[in-house]
Amino acid sequence: MSYNAINDYLESFKFTTKTQDIIAYVTNRHHQPLALSPKFKEVFNIAEIEETLFFSTQKTDKNSSPFFYRFQKTLIEQEQQVLNNKLHHIFLQVINQTTSSKLYIVHKFPIIIDSVVQAIYTCMLPYGFPRIPDLTFITFNTNHYARPLTSEYKLTEKQHLILFFLIRNHSYAEISSWMSAFGHTISVARVNEHIINLKQIFNVDTRVELIDKALEKGYYSEVPLGLLQEGSYLIDDFLFKLKVVQDYSIPVATPEYIKPTTPERNRILYLQEAKLITQDISNHIDKISQFYFHLDTPVYFFDDKKTLIAQTEYCMSLGLDFHESKFLQEIISVPTETNNSKYLQVIQVNKAVKIFIVYKDTIINEFKEIIGYSIRISPYIMPSIPLIMEKVFNVVKLPYSSVPEEIIFTKKQLFVIYFYIRNFWNQRISQILSEIGFKMTSGRVNEHLANIKSKLKINAKNQLLDRAIAMNHHFIPRELIKTGLFNINDTEIDKWIC
Repeated sequence: MSYNAINDYLESFKFTTKTQDIIAYVTNRHHQPLALSPKFKEVFNIAEIEETLFFSTQKTDKNSSPFFYRFQKTLIEQEQQVLNNKLHHIFLQVINQTTSSKLYIVHKFPIIIDSVVQAIYTCMLPYGFPRIPDLTFITFNTNHYARPLTSEYKLTEKQHLILFFLIRNHSYAEISSWMSAFGHTISVARVNEHIINLKQIFNVDTRVELIDKALEKGYYSEVPLGLLQEGSYLIDDFLFKLKVVQDYSIPVATPEYIKPTTPERNRILYLQEAKLITQDISNHIDKISQFYFHLDTPVYFFDDKKTLIAQTEYCMSLGLDFHESKFLQEIISVPTETNNSKYLQVIQVNKAVKIFIVYKDTIINEFKEIIGYSIRISPYIMPSIPLIMEKVFNVVKLPYSSVPEEIIFTKKQLFVIYFYIRNFWNQRISQILSEIGFKMTSGRVNEHLANIKSKLKINAKNQLLDRAIAMNHHFIPRELIKTGLFNINDTEIDKWIC
């Protein structure tokens, strides 16, 4: 029974990953590969499965999969952890390439059949350091958000590192300090020289223009070589839900840290009589049901008439009722421009605001006809970068200074803090808030910052940043994010979650 079940699962894996761009592979209990997704082979330039014994103790082709070869001991230990406790675990992988490091959020699920772990499913999600204000920019229809990488300039390692900090709005002195923290000692004067050269490379005249063009060309999520140490790191303890805060009188909101779980079951549920489902779409759902049976992934299925016909049991965990919320109907009614589309969905549910990334995939039969649609939904769960930098990479220490409960900030003050914590300078904060409908002069931003410092009884900028990080690195003020469905195909927003 187990043999047939694991083969059914592998067939389901192969069928599903042919139609979805999933970077994934399946290994057995002995850490040998059983199946690789087409996207995994493409990303890591792997031609044949026989050449990919990247966990094997046998001689391995170093050129075909160097990361998996170099870190096979670590990866085996991590797989063994999944085998031993039968739990889903999440890792951050840093993989060095020619000019940058690629980051992946890596999910490892135990494939449990007859109460025994028969295999391990590994899914690799491309990851980039988050830029939370982009959620504001997208929902308010401004053009300040970061784009995917579209053109690479020939930058030196130092230039790439400096640009990394510059587009996060750090001053030249802060860039010098951060570079030193990451082991690259450099003076403020030398930082200035590098930025002058970067302006010439990007053909711009000012610092603001350089930042804007770097965002437009996709450099925000690019991680330069030398920033993080290559490897694979467990991050189960550092995951939290991004919150939308509606009560502005509360100065401190504790992050809702969560743990990955392994569902006991997650079968496909049919919502209509089988006779109402076309044969083609029914066969499609049957073929992929084994794949989603083992994953905590909410997936809805629609026929070619855009009628909901099936869903995974895990959809219930979203806390939404399809017939009441109507948000799925909004998604399915949007004209499909490509076979795979991505959306940001922000919805109001009672008194709470929920944020999701939605993947809408077209289901096509062998005759290239559209026979239905699938909608995958990911809640906005993120890894805490400050915690990871402190606990995993030992680079900086997260400030733990809190704000006394008796101190209450105004709504406008929290708006300023929201951007200030992300190193937006005063004039930029004024520009952005005014553009999205909260008119505020640069002088008024300065007044708000002065009043905030006075309330906190502090003077220095770094003290304010420490307190601000403790206050709200994990939430968005309600009025700075709109509800609705937003196309994010030309953004990096889906690469900032787990």
